[in-house]
Amino acid sequence: MPREQDEPRTGGRAEVHHPLSERDRATVAALRVDAAPFKGKMSDPSARAPFDAIMEHTPEAVGLVEYEQAVVGGVAGFWCLPHGARSTAAILYLHGGAYLLGSAAAYRHLAGQFAARTDTRVFIADYRLAPEHPFPAALDDAAAAYRGVVATGARQVAIVGDSAGGGLALALLAVAHADAVAGRGAPPAGALVMSPWADLALTGASMTERADEDPMVTRDMLRVASASYLGDHDPRDPQASPLYGNLAGLPPVQLHVGTSEVLLDDTLRFVARARAAGVAATAHVWEGMPHVFPSNIGALDAADQAFDLMAGFLRERLATASDGSRARQDDRATATPSRGTKVLLIGLEPSLVDYASLPTKLDEPTLRAMLAADVRQLRDLGYDAEWLLVDRGETAEAVLSAKLRSETFACVLIGAGIRTIPPLVLLFEKLINVVHERAPGARVCFNTRPDDAAESVQRWI
Repeated sequence: MPREQDEPRTGGRAEVHHPLSERDRATVAALRVDAAPFKGKMSDPSARAPFDAIMEHTPEAVGLVEYEQAVVGGVAGFWCLPHGARSTAAILYLHGGAYLLGSAAAYRHLAGQFAARTDTRVFIADYRLAPEHPFPAALDDAAAAYRGVVATGARQVAIVGDSAGGGLALALLAVAHADAVAGRGAPPAGALVMSPWADLALTGASMTERADEDPMVTRDMLRVASASYLGDHDPRDPQASPLYGNLAGLPPVQLHVGTSEVLLDDTLRFVARARAAGVAATAHVWEGMPHVFPSNIGALDAADQAFDLMAGFLRERLATASDGSRARQDDRATATPSRGTKVLLIGLEPSLVDYASLPTKLDEPTLRAMLAADVRQLRDLGYDAEWLLVDRGETAEAVLSAKLRSETFACVLIGAGIRTIPPLVLLFEKLINVVHERAPGARVCFNTRPDDAAESVQRWI
């Protein structure tokens, strides 16, 4: 049975200790043998390919999640989209890799497990890596991706990460919280991190005390990675090492760590400091488990049990958004929109579309017919809807800005053609900014196909 360490000041438990099962003891022993050739060697860009190959072995949530490349907030990455996901909640996933390694593509299976188990869409950010892009590039990208996820209509966003991505998640949590307090953004719902690297100064006692037990990570490896990422920057800067930050007021945080890793004390010290600051933070400490052990879901009992706890925590943190979305869905079954509710649909002028590059067979007459059908369907449902068709150039911003100045819209939909075609990503970002500036009260939504705009408006409103 788990052993609990209570700390009444913040409620809940400071630490929950989980014993090692005999089955996991044997599995971990085999994992140690497999990891031995890589121990301490994942500290420069040459390790990117083998690191990605390791992470891609995480089992996929087969048949439950679809993956879609996207650019969110100007940051490339992948959406993990479970069937029936609610638009009002989202998870931002920040991958590990010591700020030098890792990719959204390699982590899509691990992040997809969170999507499947929480029925929540997850965006994995391909933040820029060192040494090509040193501090604070990773945090800048993470913050931009967070704002971008919020801009997709998410009212509750949880931040999840592992290893360096776990430390980055905790740093972003503080930044997003501070922005929200200052009225500059949406508050995060909470954070869930696995084996976070929260102290780039490497001062934890476990750096040496657990050195032999850790099958993959070494202090020297982290020292090299820290120097590559930070250069001469202070490793105790809270935006690099959240352990040293002002943690007061942060939303709840759940952390998972194994006892057989050099980063053990990063978790334990962060939880102690967070709880001293009044934060509802809990560390789940797993006996005998290695670094980011939940990636071994299906192979380790502890990984399966940890995922149950993590998914439960995330569902609870996102419950407000999910419950609100569910209530709106139920209301739609019996309610109709107020007569004349204005909806603006923004799309690319059909004569400018490169039809040969589209993944589905489509031509200009068919596309124009689809657009007209969307408007008819929305008007039949009681909306006052119209399309604004823009070109690829700078005039698109001016045309949209003028439209939003002259009329007030309850909902603005940006079409799939602009959102998903790579050459138009910059245009998509510019149009989003215009909508936020000129129509801050409008609901921003998106469709996934040229013929489902009406369905999307109903779903997002």
